[in-house]
Amino acid sequence: MNVPRLYGYKKLVPSHNFYLLFCCWVALIITACEQPFEPVQENVRHFFSINGYLDASVDTQWIRVMPVRETLDLDANLTAPAVTLEHIQSGEMVTMNDSVFNYAGDRYAYIYWTTMDILPEQTYRITATGDDGHSSEAQATLPHDFPVPQFREPEFGADILIIREVEKLADVQVVYTIQRDGTAEEFKAAFPYLEFSIFIPQATYRVPINPEFGRSQIREMYCNISVTERNVFVASGGPEWVDFLSLDRHTIALPEGISNIENGVGYFGGIISKTFPYIDIEGNTGLFQVPCL
Repeated sequence: MNVPRLYGYKKLVPSHNFYLLFCCWVALIITACEQPFEPVQENVRHFFSINGYLDASVDTQWIRVMPVRETLDLDANLTAPAVTLEHIQSGEMVTMNDSVFNYAGDRYAYIYWTTMDILPEQTYRITATGDDGHSSEAQATLPHDFPVPQFREPEFGADILIIREVEKLADVQVVYTIQRDGTAEEFKAAFPYLEFSIFIPQATYRVPINPEFGRSQIREMYCNISVTERNVFVASGGPEWVDFLSLDRHTIALPEGISNIENGVGYFGGIISKTFPYIDIEGNTGLFQVPCL
């Protein structure tokens, strides 16, 4: 009987590369059994989270400083780091006062404050140091002062706010002070408008503000209240101020995304702000009441 030949047949012999891969695989299994799997790398670079800004227009500065940790919960008995604020030009240094804020459950935050004079066009350094000697620090330079913004003739139902002598616009908000009728309780509702700002050459910004938007939002959310104040908040950022509007939230959240903290994470900046009554070109204050129907 004729047996058909299998043309092209080769005897399968394990190659040198096969043995090498097999040995590596076995070694990995043995190593995994000997050492526990550690998905979180030990933190040897980022010691503290520093978030906040200095404002030369206010008398008290508030900065959030927290140790970098793996969980949201924080032991309330943990020793707060020592935080100093230094005026670079003069060498003046103060120790900031610490306060512990309890948000919910075991969620705490250290908020540091000082009444140190903060001056336009000056540079300041903040330093946080723990019991172990590890420290994080950052510097911020404040911008020059600018005149109070003014409203001009409205266009297409929007009030036009003109902001002059500002190189980097940090924030624009319309802030309503709301009081519950028959009580002394007050709270605030703020509406941002920075994303609508338009830069005009020679350090000028033009911001259209729709006054009906804030009124309609407040009417939808509350009743039995009175709006007692309507103010505008405008902030100018220092030379290193980051253009947050150009960044996505993922970049902002990354330690290396926008952080200017040495040996830490977060962001520390300097601003000058103006808060003034929102009175349009026709003299309207925008105060109103919302009854409960």
